[in-house]
Amino acid sequence: SRFDVPFHHFYTFDEARQYLVRERGCMLMGVEIEPNAVPLMTYDRQTGKATFPFSQSTAFVLGNEGTGLSEKQRQVCDKFVFIPQHRGGGGSAS
Repeated sequence: SRFDVPFHHFYTFDEARQYLVRERGCMLMGVEIEPNAVPLMTYDRQTGKATFPFSQSTAFVLGNEGTGLSEKQRQVCDKFVFIPQHRGGGGSAS
């Protein structure tokens, strides 16, 4: 069988943000190691409960692996998250 994934093309990050926020009700989270970034997930070992820093539809903004998010990408983000590393690292953006 054939599966088509719908996609939209935008010429600017602002156009993408307008569509995602207004039409889809999304919050935009940049995946980047920033001073104000929070972990993508926290896990409580005692309760076995995982918590996430978002409670609505969320679109993740990913940057270049070498240089991260551009300034224009950062400007459209509502919040920032990082991917915690639990074995020999501080955090990862990818």
